[in-house]
Amino acid sequence: MIIGTWVVSGIVPAIIYYGLHILSPSYFFITGFIICCIVMYFTGSSYATIGTLGIAFIGIGIGMGIPAPMIAGMVISGAIFGNKMTPFSDTTNLASGVAGVNIFKHIHSMLYTTLPAVFISCILYWLLGLRYGSDDNSGKTELMTETLMEHFTIHPVLLLVPLFTIFLIIKKLPLSLP
Repeated sequence: MIIGTWVVSGIVPAIIYYGLHILSPSYFFITGFIICCIVMYFTGSSYATIGTLGIAFIGIGIGMGIPAPMIAGMVISGAIFGNKMTPFSDTTNLASGVAGVNIFKHIHSMLYTTLPAVFISCILYWLLGLRYGSDDNSGKTELMTETLMEHFTIHPVLLLVPLFTIFLIIKKLPLSLP
């Protein structure tokens, strides 16, 4: 439901729009991986991240001449890493609930295995970006941003919802009321 409302309200298109302005083809893989990790972390749905940002990244990447299977691998790995670490994930909640451990302590304990994998992935995605990156795609990026603006209202205010979600997680508010 979160992704559905974020797409319809224009939050996801705004994230894509602003991301296109800062996304460099040389850093496409590492940026996309990190964005998928972050979006997955704050939405709690790997399938929704793959189904929304994944499609956007595949469209952008194909326009840059990057093979679609490599883009799909980047999106899926980012979504899975984010899914493991989010307090919104059903499996993370289930594991901490069954073990009787505070969810944030459970997430903290998973950092020992997850952070090295993220670090190695970032290095590999950075190297792949150097192989496939070129900076002559400004016309394609401009067309995509114009298309987003035609179909959605893009405004920085839309980014307040994800920021508020981040704030709630930082405050470690429980998912249910007492």
